[in-house]
Amino acid sequence: MVEALTYCDMTTGPDGTHLDVTERLAEIHSRYGPEHVVSRSITASTPCIMAAVHSIQSALKG
Repeated sequence: MVEALTYCDMTTGPDGTHLDVTERLAEIHSRYGPEHVVSRSITASTPCIMAAVHSIQSALKG
């Protein structure tokens, strides 16, 4: 369940458009800047975020 929520959040931009996870991570970093707590948290969480997104993508492919 958490992986699915992470997938949805990390593949959807602020305006609702579909983004690749790497585009979404870059968007977050550019919006908040490198020193903001959100950017630091995203940087620390990137391996888990990527794993969750790839897991859901694999499940969607069947």
